[in-house]
Parts: sequence; C-alpha cells; structure tokens
Amino acid sequence: MIAPVTEEKQFSLPPSWNTSDVVPTDNDVAQLDPKDFLHTLRRKGVLAAMIGFPIGVAVAIAVFTSLPEKYVASAILRLSATETNLVFDGAEPVDFEIFQGTQREMVQTQMVMTAALRNQALSDSSVLHEERPIEWMLDNISVTTPKDTEIMKISTVAPLEANPIAIVNSTVEAYLNEVVNREKSLRLSKLTGIEKVLDEKLKQSVRQRNDLKNLVEQFGTGDSATLAIKQQMLVQELGYVRRELIKHQSEKLAMQGQLTALRASLSTLRREGRGDALAEPDDELADGRRPGEDLPSEETVSQEPTESWLEESEIDRLIAQDRIYNELVRDKMSSFRAQTEAEAAFRSDAKSPYRQVQAEIDKALNERREQIIEEALAVAPIRERARMHLAKKETEERVAQLEAQLPVTTELLAQLTQEESRLMQEFRKVGNSSIEVEMERAELAQLDRVIESIGRQCEELRVELESRPRVEKIQSAEELQPAGFLKRVGMSGASGMLAFLVPFGLILGLDFAQRRVGCAGGLDGKTGIPVVGTLPVIPRSALKNIGNTKSRKGQQWQNRLHEAAKRVGATMIGTYDSHDADCLVLLVTSTVRGEGKSTVAAQLARGLASKSRSVILCDFDLRRPRQHLMFGADNQIGLSEILREEVEVETAILESTIPGLKIVSAGQCNSQTIDSLVEGNAGPLLSELRSHADVIVIDAGPILTSADVGYLCPHVDRILFAARRDVSRIPSMHRALDAIPAWEHQIAGTVLIDKCDDRADASF
Repeated sequence: MIAPVTEEKQFSLPPSWNTSDVVPTDNDVAQLDPKDFLHTLRRKGVLAAMIGFPIGVAVAIAVFTSLPEKYVASAILRLSATETNLVFDGAEPVDFEIFQGTQREMVQTQMVMTAALRNQALSDSSVLHEERPIEWMLDNISVTTPKDTEIMKISTVAPLEANPIAIVNSTVEAYLNEVVNREKSLRLSKLTGIEKVLDEKLKQSVRQRNDLKNLVEQFGTGDSATLAIKQQMLVQELGYVRRELIKHQSEKLAMQGQLTALRASLSTLRREGRGDALAEPDDELADGRRPGEDLPSEETVSQEPTESWLEESEIDRLIAQDRIYNELVRDKMSSFRAQTEAEAAFRSDAKSPYRQVQAEIDKALNERREQIIEEALAVAPIRERARMHLAKKETEERVAQLEAQLPVTTELLAQLTQEESRLMQEFRKVGNSSIEVEMERAELAQLDRVIESIGRQCEELRVELESRPRVEKIQSAEELQPAGFLKRVGMSGASGMLAFLVPFGLILGLDFAQRRVGCAGGLDGKTGIPVVGTLPVIPRSALKNIGNTKSRKGQQWQNRLHEAAKRVGATMIGTYDSHDADCLVLLVTSTVRGEGKSTVAAQLARGLASKSRSVILCDFDLRRPRQHLMFGADNQIGLSEILREEVEVETAILESTIPGLKIVSAGQCNSQTIDSLVEGNAGPLLSELRSHADVIVIDAGPILTSADVGYLCPHVDRILFAARRDVSRIPSMHRALDAIPAWEHQIAGTVLIDKCDDRADASF
C-alpha cells in the first residue's frame, strides 16, 4: 500500500500539466528561443574555435606569403595652370581642373599604354607575360593631381620582376610622345597645310584680277553708275513692249472667244432657227431685242398666232402708241373728275350720269385693247421672220469682221514678242556685265581678306611653335619604395578571419540545427511536456567514488543525486490519485538511447523506497538491460522468464541493499520473450506485481528505437520521459509523442539530467 502523504497529495496536476498541453502546437514548435544560440555556443563554441583558429591562422599565413612583395615607382610632371600664348590669345581658356582631369584620362588610355608596352625598356618585364598586358597597365598605373598644385604624379605598385621604374618611365615617355608632343606635331602639320592654302589663294587672286581687267575692257567702262543707267533705260523700254504685248494678247483672246461663240450661235440659228447670243453685249438687234433673247422657231412662226406670242411689255408698248386708246383714257379721266366733283356737291351718287359714261368708256377701252392685240398678232409672223433674217445677217457680218482682224493681231503679237526677246537679251547682257563686275570686285576683296587672315595665322603658328609647352616632365622614376605591406596584412587577416568563421559557423550551425535540449527553462513550451524535476550530472572525477563511504566528494554527489530523485518521486506520488488503484505503476522512457532513462528510473526507485513504502524496479529494457549492473543483481532470472512462464513472479523478485526497494531484472531475452510481450502478457504480469509493492518503476526501452513501450503503455499509470541536457533533441521528443498518441493522457512530465547548481546544493 502507498503510505499516507502530506497535503501535497491532495492537489491535482497544475494547469500546464493538462493533457491538452501535452502535444505542442505548430506555433510552439516553430518558435526558437534566443537562448538556444547561447547553448549552442556553450556546447560547441570551444570545439569550433579550436578547429577554426588553426585553419584561419594557416590560411592567413598562406595568403600573406602568396602575395608578392611590391614596390612603388613614381614620376612627376608639371601641368601649367595657364596656357602660354606669345602672340595671340587663341581659344577661350579652359578651366584648370578640367585640363587636369583631361590629362589624367589621356594618360590612362589604351593608346598610351600600347605605346608604353612597345618600349624596349620593358622587354624583360613580367607584364609582357600577362594574359592581357594592356588591362594590367590600366589597372596598375595610377595618375594623381594634388589639389591646388600644378603637379601630376604617375606611379605604379608592382613586384620587382615587373620592373616598376621601367613601367613608369615608359608610360611617361609614351604620354609625352602620343599626347603632349603630338599636339606640337599637329601644329606643324597645320602650319604646312595653311601655307599650302595661302599659296593657292594668292594664285587665285592673280587670276581674278586678270578676269576683272578683261571685263572692263569688254564693256568699255567699269563704272557701276553708267552700267546702272543703261540698264534702267532698257527696263523702261522692255516694260512698254510687254504692256503692248499683253494688251494685244488679251484682244486676240477676246476675239477668238467671241468668234467661237458667234460661230456656235450661227450654227445653232441655222439649224433650229433660234438666235441665242448672236451679238456682242453692247449691240442691239433691229427689232429692239438684246442679243441672247430667244426668237420663235420656223415651226412656231407657221402656226396660228395666239396672244401667248406677245409679251405684256410689247402689248403695253403698242397700247401706249395707239392714239384712240389714249383719247379714251383722257375721256375717262375727265368723267372721273366730274363725278368726283358732283358727289362732293350733292353727296349722293344714286343714278349718277357720270357712272354710265365711265362704264361706256371702260367698255370702249377694252374693245380697243382687243383690236390692238389682234392687229399685232396679224403681223407677228412677218415680224418674227424678218427679225430672224436680220439676226443671221448681223452675225455673219460680225464673224467676217473678226476673221479679218485676227491675222492682223497675230502678226502684231509676233513682232512685239520678237522685240521683247531682243530687249531682254540686251538687258541681261548689260545686267550680267554689271553683276559680274561687282561680283568679281567683291570676290577679290573677300579673297584679299582671307589671304590676310591666313598669313596672320601662319605667323602666329610659327611663333607659338617656339613657346614653352604646357606639360613638362620634372622628374623621372628612379628609386623604388616598398609598398603594399598594410594591404598584405589586411588581406591575409581578412582571409584568415573568413577561414576561421567558415568552420566555426558550420559547426555551430550543424549543432543548432539539431535543436538539442539546453536547459530546463522553456522545455515545456517547446515540447508540451512539463518538467517535473532534474537530476544532476555527476562529474567523471567523482563518479568512481560514488560508492566509497570514505570519499567525502563521492558522498556529497551521492546525496545530491538521492535528494534530487526524492524530489521527483515526491512530485509523482503527490500528484497521483489512488482512488482506482493502490499501486502506482510509473514507466520511465526516452526518445533514443543515451539520454539517461535507466539512471532516472534507478534513482527514482531509490528515492521512492523507504521503510513504509515498497518499490519494485522492473527492467523492461529487454534488449539492453542496465539495472542489474547498477545494483549488482543477478540477471539469470527475470522478466523474460516470467513472460515465457518459466518461473513465478515471486521467484524473479530480488531484494536490494536499499530498504524498501526490490528489483526484477530483465533476464535472458529471446524471440519467444518478444512474442509473449506482443501477445499482451505484460498486463497480467504487471497486475500480479501490483500486489507486491506500493510503487512499480519500469525502466522501458526508448520509444523511437523499440516497440516495447507501446505494449506497456496500456498497463501503466504514468509515463515519465527522461531527457539529458545537450543530448536529447526537441524534434525527437515530438516524434516520440506522435508514436504514442493514444496514451498522451498518461504522460506525467520530463526529468532532465542537467548540470548541478553548486549554490543551490551548498548544504550538502
């Protein structure tokens, strides 16, 4: 029976021990504690440093010795801040900084470097053996111009076999020849070209003066005013001839157009008997019609006359010319005045005699109008035929007149055109002569100015060629100075540091990737399993004196281990509810071997054992048992024999030297033992053992390397994980939990084998 416990037995599992917290969530697994980096550094920092340091030192020494010792050679040139001009100012002065930058770039050009490499002084230089010597020169030749000075420094840093002095001097010589002296050569070439042009211009001047003399002799005068007056007179005469020519051309065109129209009208008149547009606009036909008015055709004239033949205007004209009609109108007017006066006097118009007179007059007027129309219609056909005949005759006469005038006008136009051509030729001759004279004079004057300018440039170039150059060599490269020592040290140091960091970081990274358990703090958050206690790690120096009663240090570590195990055991007993069973079966396991599960099980059984509480320690790690070695017990008879039903349970229970603690070793395991375990014989075995003790502590095999734990879990009350600092891995613990998902509610917690805190255990 389990002995009574104190108030600690009455409280239940803390909230963090609930089964819902046993399996970690994805967020808990994904979180990384910054302390893990520190634990990685603690575990592998010294080893990584011991491996990386000699590698870094070796690499640094190798890099330092592999870098060749280099020397610096320098030459100095002077760049004049202002260009020296003895005769003329020349172009606008260039800013000195721009000039310096231009010269620096000109030195570092492929043209200069190629010319430098052709120098015989570099025949024994190692630069020529480079794969790309020009690029080597461009990369290693430096050109500097100190601020506020007229100095340009050309230098290089190279090993002795490259001959730095020859490199610098060859570069300076190539720069002077290809850039500086090339400008002087260009000036000489320019002077030669200008002198050649000057000779050509002088010869051209002589030719143009002879041409001008010949022109003056040809025109009899070279005076521009006389030639201008003669040209003006020709212009006036030419203008008069052109006006007459234009006038007669217009008349000819008008006559041709009128003749064409008259011929078309005459043809139409002959064909249809109509007289459309037979006369000129200002002419009038014999019958008073305007040209273009329509005449009746022959068919119309042969028909019976009707009133429609006569227009209203013609009828009105005939009435106005009729004497009888006019007298009737006068009588009507007189009658109207008399009627008006009578009505005004008597104020009555009833049966007025004047009205009767007026009616008779109106009747007479209408009758007379009808008579006039009848008379006009009677003579209308005759009048129309006469009118048509007269129109034809007039049109034929006009056509004959125009045909006679047209040849005369054509002859006159030919004469005017000939005269215009003659005057134009004379005008052009005089005008061109004047223009040629003026152009010859202008060209001659321009040529004189050009000759003067070219001659002045020739003299200036001759003087400038004698002036001092703007770029001068002050000092050639003569001495070598050591260079690049600090650079070699820096490069070797950087290489050594990189060589140190690579293995250092690789070792730490590999260890960090293992995610090993670093301490008890935060372990429950990473795995979801609460930490119920820790056991100290006994140093190797004290481990051999653990059982020696005369060794103070061995006793001290023994007491520390025993007290830690008692605290874990008290926690297990205090949190166990014994309503359903009188015996507590506690299974101790781990994820893999080497994590201290056998030590935890042995120390936990020892801590729980006392005079009032009996404990049985069962070694169910059948494949690799350890408990019989730790307690010096016999392993010939044990759990394997019980599972094979070869012995009784009471026979396999062995007494130990510790009061209240009994041991059941693993025995001799074989395939029959494993088969019996798989068949479920562990349940009856544990049930029978419950009757012999208050607490049963089972040392089971690792979960990930042995399947035995799965057959034991259904028959135990609590499962306790053993973990070892810097050995156990968080991912392995997660996989172990996934391997026994059906028994997660039985997991009590984790016991961590950790470093002992001397200050906490100072009482021992």
